[in-house]
Amino acid sequence: MTLDRRALHNACFSVAMMVWRTPVDVEAVERLTIRLMSSARDHAEYLEGMRRDPNIIVRAIRYIEAHLVDYPYGDETGWFEDALRILVELVCPNAGERNGSHEFYADIEQGIAEVIGASSMHPDDDSGLPVR
Repeated sequence: MTLDRRALHNACFSVAMMVWRTPVDVEAVERLTIRLMSSARDHAEYLEGMRRDPNIIVRAIRYIEAHLVDYPYGDETGWFEDALRILVELVCPNAGERNGSHEFYADIEQGIAEVIGASSMHPDDDSGLPVR
């Protein structure tokens, strides 16, 4: 599978737009987009090397956009790189079970099952959040 570079750009651009809480020029947003894309491409290459779909990274960025952008980061990118690293590790673990990580994987699995179960019970709700 090939990385959809347009989708990657669009996802990174959306995140770049969200991290500014004050008006900013389009050039600053595009510069940040390029920096975010650079980090994302590294993770996409890792996923390809692990024989996984590199477009997982686009979906991870969409997840970040929907759930993790809640602070005016401006042109900082460390938070984004850390978030991608964690999400990619969860999708494609590279070290196996270590030091109690098995229990945490079970916690993650339970949380995801709850979200998937809630969204399948409410197909019109696209928030991904459990509906009570």
